[in-house]
Amino acid sequence: MGCSAGFTEATASGMSASVVRTRRIAVTSAVRHAGVAEFTGFFRLVDLESGCETLRTPIPESAWRADDPNPRGGVRGAKGVSAVDDRLVVANSERLFVFDCDWSLVGEFTHPFLGAVHDVLATSEGVWVTCTAGDLLLELDWRGEPLRTWSWRSWPELVAALGFDSVPAFDP
Repeated sequence: MGCSAGFTEATASGMSASVVRTRRIAVTSAVRHAGVAEFTGFFRLVDLESGCETLRTPIPESAWRADDPNPRGGVRGAKGVSAVDDRLVVANSERLFVFDCDWSLVGEFTHPFLGAVHDVLATSEGVWVTCTAGDLLLELDWRGEPLRTWSWRSWPELVAALGFDSVPAFDP
C-alpha cells in the first residue's frame, strides 16, 4: 500500500464537503554513525492507519556535537517530543524548541541543568525535562524559567532501595 496524506475535498462554495481526520503520532529519532556534515536527529509525524511518515524535518544539532564524537548517541539526535494545548515541544541534548499550531517556533529554552536531555513532558504549567547529566528532573515554565527540580539523590529511602549506601548530592 502506498503512502498519501489525508486531504479535504472542496466544494464550489469553497466550504469543506468532508474532512479526513488522520490519527498521527509525533516521534523523534537519532541517527547513529552520521557523518559530521549530516543531521543526527529528526522530528517525524507518522500516520497510524497507513504507517506512513507524513513529515520529517531535522532538529538543530547540539552545540556540543563537535566535542562528543560518540557515534551511537551522546549529544546527537532528537531527544523527545510532547504536546499540550496549542504547544509542541521538541528537544535536542541541551535545548527545547517550542512550536505553536502553525508550526512557528515560539520559544527556544536552555538552562545550565539541561544536560543530556533524555525526554520531555509538556503540561499546562510548563515542561518537565529529564536531565540525565545531573540525574534530575527540571520543570520549566512556558517562558523557559525554572519552576522546580527533583533528584532521586535527595531521597535516602530511594537511594537505599536502588542499592546505594550513599551518593553525592546534586551540585550544580
